[in-house]
Amino acid sequence: MNEKPDKHSKKLEQSAEKLSQLEPKNLTLRDENQALNTASNKKCRIRTQIRPMPTLETPNSGGYATLPPMTS
Repeated sequence: MNEKPDKHSKKLEQSAEKLSQLEPKNLTLRDENQALNTASNKKCRIRTQIRPMPTLETPNSGGYATLPPMTS
């Protein structure tokens, strides 16, 4: 009868040890994942802000010139 509690307490001890070994790895992976998500979100934000420029109308194209000539 005394054998069962000893067996369970040993199993519980092993599980606690395994958990304490996995916790630091979990924290490391969580931090890496968070960094990757942040980098990915920044790339997405940059991509959505870049829009193609509309074609410029020139006097030769039959449309109106919308911008004055550049002077330096």
